[in-house]
Amino acid sequence: MWDVHTVNLKALLAQLTLTSPWIPDRQYYFAINPVAWYISDLFFLYLTAPLLVRLLRRCRPALQAVAVIVLLALEFTAGYCMTGENGMTATGLYLLFEFPPIRLLDFAIGIVLYNLTRETWWTRLQSRVTTRNATIIELGGIATAAILFQIEKLFLFDHCYRACCVVAPGIVVLLATFLLTAANGGLVSRALSLKPVVALTTIGAEIYLLQYDVYFLMDPAFQRLGLHLYDAKQFILYLAVLLLVAVLTHRFFTTPVKNWLLSKDWLRPTDQGHR
Repeated sequence: MWDVHTVNLKALLAQLTLTSPWIPDRQYYFAINPVAWYISDLFFLYLTAPLLVRLLRRCRPALQAVAVIVLLALEFTAGYCMTGENGMTATGLYLLFEFPPIRLLDFAIGIVLYNLTRETWWTRLQSRVTTRNATIIELGGIATAAILFQIEKLFLFDHCYRACCVVAPGIVVLLATFLLTAANGGLVSRALSLKPVVALTTIGAEIYLLQYDVYFLMDPAFQRLGLHLYDAKQFILYLAVLLLVAVLTHRFFTTPVKNWLLSKDWLRPTDQGHR
C-alpha cells in the first residue's frame, strides 16, 4: 500500500479530474490520496440521481424492496467470485470499493428507505411511536445490526467485506430504525443530537478525506522517533492532529466554498413548477 508515497503526475491529474476510480489500475485509484475515489463516486451519484430517483419512485414499495434484495445478492455473489486463495483479489477490491457504478447499490438503498417514509402506513406507524417505545426500538435495532455484522464477519467477511460493512443488512436495519423513530426519537437519538456529536458529523467528510494525508505527513516523524501508529499514544496524537486539520479545513475551505456556491443564482433550486 505504500506506493501512495510516489507522486505520479498522471495519477494526480486523474484524481483532480475525478476520473481515477474509472481506471482499473492501482497506480491511479490508490495513488497520492487513496480515498479520493469518494469525491468521484459522489459526483457520479449526483449525475445519476435524477434518473435513479424517478425510476424507483415509479416502482411500488414491494418491487423496490425486491430490487434491493436482488442487488445485494448480486454483490455478495460477486464477492465470492472475486475471492482468491488469500482473500479478495485486487480486481475484486477495486470493483467492490472504487468503481463508481457499484455505489449505485448503496444509493438505491437510501432512496428506497426514503420512499418508504413517504408511504401513508409508515407515517401512521411513526405517529404511534412514543419516546419509551422509540428507545426500545433503537436499542433493539442496534443489537440486531450488531448480531448481523458479527454473523457476516464470521461467514462472509473474507469474501465480500465491503458488502458486509457498507451495504449489509445491518446498515439497512440501522437506517430503518432511526427513520422510524425520527418523528419522536428515543434516548439514543437524543444522545446523537448532542452538540459534540453533531459537531463531529459536520467534519466527517474532512476527516475521511484527509486521513491519509495527515498520516503520511506525520509518518516520517513517527519513523525517526521509532513510533508506530498502532501504539495507543501515537494514535491519540494522530487523531488529535487529524481533528485539528479537519476543523481548519471545514472552517477555511469547505464552508467558504459552500457559501460561494449557494450565492450563485444558477445553482439555486427553482420553483418554476409551482409558479
